[in-house]
Amino acid sequence: MGMYTGVQSAVTGIVAKEGVRGLFSGYSAFLLRELPFDAIEFVAYEQLKLNYKNVVKGGEDPNALETAVIGAVAGATTAVATTPLDVIKTRFMLAGASSKYTGILNAFATIAKEEGVKGLFAGVGPRVMWISIGGMIFFTTMEEVRKAFQVAGAEKA
Repeated sequence: MGMYTGVQSAVTGIVAKEGVRGLFSGYSAFLLRELPFDAIEFVAYEQLKLNYKNVVKGGEDPNALETAVIGAVAGATTAVATTPLDVIKTRFMLAGASSKYTGILNAFATIAKEEGVKGLFAGVGPRVMWISIGGMIFFTTMEEVRKAFQVAGAEKA
């Protein structure tokens, strides 16, 4: 956000202005966003993979390219679903101790009232893009590593 010149100046500036507690500003909102994010993304990925495997592939596992696409769709779905939580987390983190919100629910209600649904979904486009790319890489890597471990385990048996 251009508030600091680097990590060291950010840490010293935040501690000087708000104390050590300022380093954790928005942490509860971060957890509120992160926990549902992980749950939604893994459930979406597994359901999409299962449906693709059973409906399109006749029971065969998707290949790496298909896994990448399924991972991207799971990431995009999750990004859209959790954007309001990310907006709230970001507002708390940027405001620090000077936040105008009294809590997470107050932040949600205030943003919805003052900015409408559009405010709760601010930045959804870029977020979908980078999380889709992340989903492609993460889930493809996860599946390839899983296959490698299965092969290694079979060789030892």
